[in-house]
Amino acid sequence: MTTQQEVQIAVENQLQELLDQNVRPPVKTPQDVNEGFCWHFAERVYERLGKPDDVRILGTGIMNHNHRWIEHNGHHYDSEAVTGVETWRDLPYWNRLDPHDDVEATEVGER
Repeated sequence: MTTQQEVQIAVENQLQELLDQNVRPPVKTPQDVNEGFCWHFAERVYERLGKPDDVRILGTGIMNHNHRWIEHNGHHYDSEAVTGVETWRDLPYWNRLDPHDDVEATEVGER
């Protein structure tokens, strides 16, 4: 079983690794990660954890609101929520979108 601490450490380490890389477009903040590298980020966190059965990659598939994140034991993690939030709608990413948009999260797994 994966612990919450292990997930948080994997998220923090992956965030730091991506911030340290020279990528295009440039990634300087956790928000930058969520604006173009969220799928990559979620996959790498999942791999860092050893692809455990109790961790899932979730996401939305709507064109304008395509986002990927990690879910473990009812908590949701992305580059802006390294300690996790209780519902995926509480991820900071969603605060930047129209609250009336009808978006559903589904398990997407790896590419």
